[in-house]
Amino acid sequence: MGLLAFFRKKPANAQPNGEDNALTEIHERLVMQVAACKTPVISAVGHETDFTLCDYAADLRAPTPSAAAELASVDQQELQNTMELLRGRIAAVAFGRVQQCSHRLEMLKDRPCFRQPERELKKYTKNLEYLANSIQIAWKNGIIGRQERLKMQAARLNALNPLARLAGGYSVTMKDGEILSSVKTVQQGDVLQIRLADGMLESEVTKVSLLEE
Repeated sequence: MGLLAFFRKKPANAQPNGEDNALTEIHERLVMQVAACKTPVISAVGHETDFTLCDYAADLRAPTPSAAAELASVDQQELQNTMELLRGRIAAVAFGRVQQCSHRLEMLKDRPCFRQPERELKKYTKNLEYLANSIQIAWKNGIIGRQERLKMQAARLNALNPLARLAGGYSVTMKDGEILSSVKTVQQGDVLQIRLADGMLESEVTKVSLLEE
């Protein structure tokens, strides 16, 4: 748009009329507009042996306007060749991908799970049954083992219980609620409590005898 506005104000085909300074100013401003233009510019004065400043400021230089038009346009044959090349590459990539997927499919078809699915299913079913039985057996053995250990611990605790020994004919003698372990703490006339397996007895001490070692 900057170049179009420039040409509307200052015609580019102005001929020298003695105002060299004005033409120089126009040329300089034209060069600045070409350099600042965001749209690509092709400089094509036409049949000029010398280079102009616009040639250096432009994006591309052509010897004639016709050559500039050829440079600005797309070569249909070249475009067609490029499209054919890209089409061939896409077809090659697609074909290679199809071949790769086909090869993988053939490999999968040769696996036993696809060739003989019933046989493979039976094999895995047997494995699952074996694992289930193993888990069940281990669970039962664990429960039985824990029960046996509990029985053993109960028997040990029962053996340590002094009341359990009373059933075998033993007794526990106490004085004033305290268990006696020596005759030295007893005197004649003391009243003692005797604990048996099925009840209590009270007795009065009539004689105290100390065993000889």
